[in-house]
Amino acid sequence: DLPKYMGDLGKTMPLWLLALLSTGPMNVAIQPLNNLALKKEDASLVTPLASATPVFLILMSWYILGQWPTDLQRTGLVLIAIGAYILYLKGKDIKLPKVIESAVPAGYHKSVAYYFGPWIRVAQSRGAQLALLSAYIGSISINFDALIALELNPLSGPGLTFLFVGASTLVYMAYKGNISSLKAEQVPWEDLVKVAIVYATAVGLMTAGYLYQLAPLAGSLKRTQIFWTVLIATTYLNEPFARDRIVGSIIITIGAILATLAYQ
Repeated sequence: DLPKYMGDLGKTMPLWLLALLSTGPMNVAIQPLNNLALKKEDASLVTPLASATPVFLILMSWYILGQWPTDLQRTGLVLIAIGAYILYLKGKDIKLPKVIESAVPAGYHKSVAYYFGPWIRVAQSRGAQLALLSAYIGSISINFDALIALELNPLSGPGLTFLFVGASTLVYMAYKGNISSLKAEQVPWEDLVKVAIVYATAVGLMTAGYLYQLAPLAGSLKRTQIFWTVLIATTYLNEPFARDRIVGSIIITIGAILATLAYQ
């Protein structure tokens, strides 16, 4: 059944088109949010948080549908929280918020900064906040993505969604006058082609799992990208605190897989 807010729209247009018009604008927002997050924070910190969609799915199911998290889901949530804590255990020096400074005796400030540092860093990091916002929007859009796949086929969903995002981006660039001022020699064509090929291949392989009835396994294995992204970022981009971030990413990956498997 269609959500009530859609009214009788489902009777006037194909269901897959209605789903595309719902998920399209959300994905238009998700892509810039991810890019801004990566611009403001290390990839080894942004990717695990941006992949926290299962957390929001669980929380939304509990809040909206009254579905209490299963044992697997609760375990996954705990592991994701622990992994995020380790991920942000080391980083930039932090300054305690004024509320905490005034409430805690001065002699305990260092201890509070150490033990609560990871959560304070997340709260103070604009990149982390954008990554979490992206994950939240993704937890909503994924339902419409699934609807497109069910109505058409698993490969059509990502293709139509990315086409919508690309067309919207071109319209926005034209409106802002960025296209006319953009010179061909300024565009990193080689890098764009490489990224497009790798990304399209990854998405194609991922969604092809649905054709072989491997959706549960594919959905769970997708979460391993958290670990691989952190490993590559710390190795090739020389991002700091590699050991701690790799350990944190492994714990988050296990937690995300458990949370995903709980839906099967």
